[in-house]
Amino acid sequence: MPRNYQHTKNNNYWMPNALYRQMIYIFRDYERTKSEAEEILLASSGGYSGIKSAPGDPTANKALKYGEMIRIIDAVNNALQQLPQEYRLGVFNNITYGSPFPAIAHRNTWSTWRSRALFYTAKNLHRL
Repeated sequence: MPRNYQHTKNNNYWMPNALYRQMIYIFRDYERTKSEAEEILLASSGGYSGIKSAPGDPTANKALKYGEMIRIIDAVNNALQQLPQEYRLGVFNNITYGSPFPAIAHRNTWSTWRSRALFYTAKNLHRL
């Protein structure tokens, strides 16, 4: 069975394949997104040098980028909160790092919760 397989029969949480893969990569990019959002908050504008380097408002651009990153981080966090506690870390680690599922449940159970986490993330991002 392929690694990122999505069950198609009797699956109320089915998504189009392209969207399913987008959600996988949103999860895989979670740590970078989180650290980059922190960097935006800690970064300074560097002061005014008197030279215009680019058109636009850099502060507003940072605010827009930060807002989008926080929206993605919240969507992933809220999706994980909708899963039962015992599956959250295993699902997150499997999607994000490709680590194997813990042995506390059958692989089909893990796959079900994995696809639900991706579905809930898409719902939270208003892509469904």
